[in-house]
Parts: sequence; structure tokens; C-alpha cells
Amino acid sequence: LEPATIASFNYIGCYTDLAGGITRSLSSAAFAYDPMTLESCAANCANYDFFGTEYGRECYCGYTLDPTLRATESDCNTPCSGNSSEICGTGARLSVYQNQVYIPPPSPPAHEAQSGNYSWQGCIMEVTNGGPRALSDFAYYNDTMTVEACVNACSAYTYAGIEYGRECYCGNTINPGGGPAPTTDCSFLCPGNSLEYCGAGSRL
Repeated sequence: LEPATIASFNYIGCYTDLAGGITRSLSSAAFAYDPMTLESCAANCANYDFFGTEYGRECYCGYTLDPTLRATESDCNTPCSGNSSEICGTGARLSVYQNQVYIPPPSPPAHEAQSGNYSWQGCIMEVTNGGPRALSDFAYYNDTMTVEACVNACSAYTYAGIEYGRECYCGNTINPGGGPAPTTDCSFLCPGNSLEYCGAGSRL
């Protein structure tokens, strides 16, 4: 069973995500990491009205939630990767909690135009055809990743890119296959600074 209360959040049910395969039910912020727990997602989403966990390791935050997306309670059955006694949604299903504290909307996150000597070049696709990564010279992982931490780690390289919120890659060239992607694809917030974006799944 889902805990009734996590921090200032109360459990409100299992909800469908990506209805129609397009729009996230909670679209204001996204995090993905191991080990995921309800408590860590609640902390990530403390400044939002709702949080939801999905696939055992993904955390989403939002200010609004469509009540018509309520799903069958038993659909949410995947244990959280960081606590197997907790449920963290399942595929295309969110275990959703609502904040009982009013949260005024903060300043929106942004892609940093400039960080140190590095300037924002856009969102690019990760190489997924079995070749080397888009940026393959150096890799650095940090559960409190920020744009600044990544560019500092990549200071000896031409390019720095962040993926999945916590993965930083460096390179002197962008390898074939790492082409441009829509800016909106890079939607994961940095776990170390929720006002910055840190790529997304297969996006830097």
C-alpha cells in the first residue's frame, strides 16, 4: 500500500501518464535516479503542488493535475528502486501525492545562456546507434549535478553536456549521430539546482 503521507504531501491515487503518448501529466519538473524513494521525490518536488513517481525510478512535479486521468489503483505496482516497500508507479502510471502546503509558483527554470567560458549551444540527441556517445572523451556523474559542476569537470574540453539530470559528458567534438533536438526535449531539472535544465533521457 502507498503511505498516506510523505512530508507535506498526501497520497491521492494512481494516475495515467503520457495520455495519448504526448503530454506528461506532471510536466513542471522531472528527475530520474537510483535509488528513488517517495521521500526523495517529495524533497525534489517540495515547491510544487503535486509529485508523482513512475517506472520505479522517475520523479515528476507539477502545479496542476487533470482529475480525469485517474487510473485503476492496482495499476501502480512497481517498487521504488530505493525502497522496495514503497510503490513508485509503473509504466505510464504515476503514484501521485498532493502538497497540503500552498506553494506560489517560482521563477521558471532556464537553460543557462552562459556558464563560465561555455555558452548554451542547444539540445542535442545522444547517439543511440551503437556508436560512441555524442560526447565521448570524459564522463562524470553527480547526484547533485548542476550546469556549473559539469562545465567545471569539462574545463579541458570544447564541449560539456548533461544527460538524465546527473550525467555529465565532455568532448572536443560532437560525434556523428548527436544531432540537434528540440529545446523542449531537454526537460530534466538539475538535481543540484532546480532552476537549471540538465538534459533528459538520450538528450544533452
